[in-house]
Amino acid sequence: MIDYLLIWKKAHNCISDAEEKQLEEWISEDPRHETYYLKTLRFYESQKIFVPIDPNKASSKIKERITFQKARPLPYWRYAAALVIFLASAAVIWWSISSTVQYKDIQEEVLIEVSQQTGSVRLYTSTGSQIDFENDSVFSIADPNAKISAKGKKLEYTDAPTSSGIRQLNTLVVPRGESFTLSLADGTKVWLNSESIIKYPSSFGEKTREIEFTGEGYFEVAKDASRPFVLQSQSQTIKVLGTAFNLTSYKDEDSITTTLVEGSVALETSTGKDMVLHPNDQARLSRTNGRLIKKEVDVENFIAWKDGVMYFDNEELQVILSRMARWYDIKAVFENESLKTQRFTGEIVRYEEISQFLAMLEASGIVEFKIKDNVVIVK
Repeated sequence: MIDYLLIWKKAHNCISDAEEKQLEEWISEDPRHETYYLKTLRFYESQKIFVPIDPNKASSKIKERITFQKARPLPYWRYAAALVIFLASAAVIWWSISSTVQYKDIQEEVLIEVSQQTGSVRLYTSTGSQIDFENDSVFSIADPNAKISAKGKKLEYTDAPTSSGIRQLNTLVVPRGESFTLSLADGTKVWLNSESIIKYPSSFGEKTREIEFTGEGYFEVAKDASRPFVLQSQSQTIKVLGTAFNLTSYKDEDSITTTLVEGSVALETSTGKDMVLHPNDQARLSRTNGRLIKKEVDVENFIAWKDGVMYFDNEELQVILSRMARWYDIKAVFENESLKTQRFTGEIVRYEEISQFLAMLEASGIVEFKIKDNVVIVK
């Protein structure tokens, strides 16, 4: 077991030769050690320190929470079972629309409830079917308007003819703890974060490409000068021809945030306040007073989530834990209400133990956490 204070000392150039040798030996023991070391070092070197930290306290807090588990070999009978599962999942299955669960009009409240629970990513098709995606699913979906294929956490629409009739929408729901990638019929690619809902047609019309969205998504919009891409998200509409941007539009957050990576977008709001964004611009639309504010940001911090990293820059603790709740399916309970507005800066890598991140927050000496089942109690 490594003394995690050594990584802190290495990052701050106050490590002795003997300590550095000990650290190097630990890194060489396991590839996961090196991965963790590089991520932690990058965190410190970027100077994203929450608050001035007591290194001794940080070391004890982190050591209490972090353990590395070695993989155990599978019994021989499990290898056979794993092979059967692999062969079954590798087979391409034609998923007949007529054989799936039928549904009629689904209310928005029901979709939100599904997104706030854990489970499989779910597709409600425009023809009235429900399909749940498993991590190892490989199949095709019958649709008269498009060729649709799915593999794991990816869904792709191709060879879709331009639709001239009534627009029928599919609805894709990404629940807590999940992420998903969707390729639309025009070539637009969408990365969907946890607790997101997107409504879209199997094929777009001749004049526009229109979709509806709530949650968080990163959009790489295919260029098509003859058909603007129009995204409706609650009280805001985004219009583009071809661009890349991130949109955060959760119904339980106070603002809708649009961050532009490349190209340009035109924002239209229900209050009549419009704005044009250019690369590195970020717009925040307040739900409480309708104010629309633009500022320049480092866009990498706002799109890193699609690669499994989430950054917080001077963010309130209640907002941080709200976002963590979507990734890890936890619930935060504040025993000390004043801590809700305490601000922190930092990062967390997805799929690492959340206790590791909480330990770093605790090292500030400002806050303490107690974890019970999926509830994080803030003291």
